[in-house]
Amino acid sequence: MGQDPVSSIDETLNRSNDFFIINTFGFGNQHDAELMRNIARRCGGNFYFVDDIIRIQDFFIDAISLLFSMIMKNIEILVNVCNEKTLPELEIIKTYGEMWRTRHKNNGRTIWSHFFSNGMTKDYICELNISKMPKGLSANEKNRLIMEITMIGLTISGKKVTKKARLMIFFAEKNEEMLKHEVNSEVIGNYLRVFGAEKLEQAKNYSDKKKFDLAQKMLNETMKKINECQWKDHPFLVVLKDNVEKALQFCKEKAYNNEKKAYVAIFSQNHMFQQSDPSGSSQVEDYDNVYSTNVQEYVSSKLGSTTCSSKKSSKKRR
Repeated sequence: MGQDPVSSIDETLNRSNDFFIINTFGFGNQHDAELMRNIARRCGGNFYFVDDIIRIQDFFIDAISLLFSMIMKNIEILVNVCNEKTLPELEIIKTYGEMWRTRHKNNGRTIWSHFFSNGMTKDYICELNISKMPKGLSANEKNRLIMEITMIGLTISGKKVTKKARLMIFFAEKNEEMLKHEVNSEVIGNYLRVFGAEKLEQAKNYSDKKKFDLAQKMLNETMKKINECQWKDHPFLVVLKDNVEKALQFCKEKAYNNEKKAYVAIFSQNHMFQQSDPSGSSQVEDYDNVYSTNVQEYVSSKLGSTTCSSKKSSKKRR
């Protein structure tokens, strides 16, 4: 009986103290996209679906450029909910992405990140529940501390770095007060990004089981949320909508195959983990590689067969 490749890799990682990143590349219509993606996730790498062998250099350049610009590794983010004194019934009820881990003390969470490169952006989304809203607050009490966040990591030279942040929440007793505080479009954009990534993953899983009606339901739910969003022209949402439209065509009985599965897996992965996609799987001009870093863009423009211009347009839109 053959050994599970993922288990074998886990055993190797557990025996090794070395730091390394695993990227995987799937060629054509015969590879196991799920397996390749799971292997890459073990060490913070990307799974690249190579649908055109001519562009293989673009995928290698994308992966290597992150290594060249790495600034931190072995990153741990501690998220502590401050509910003992300020809001006793405050709790995290949902997190998005497998990077979150539950810590039982104080309803806390831990986020693990294998490495961080120059210019990289990572936004982590969770949902909070406050079952009992405070009343009769004074002006000074309306801003309350709800989270304390600590990031611990190592520089490439091995120096330990610690950063701390605090998250406050504003409570309004009247709608007029709430209108004075702007809704953060970046938060809404990132929430829909991970919501859409989760629905894409569910649609893929349903399609694997030939439950295409449920897959279509997941995707249509995402499309509705995007279209109803005030900031639907946010770069994340422009690409997400394009990906969902494609997935709606892929996740059908007569269309779904291993290649289409790989595409939907890539869509979900890229949005959930904010990973670059040099495949050009999105047809949205200037937005197809919206999660790439400036270093990836620069190296790609110098060495690759295509030039990524998504970040320039993204900065104009934000």
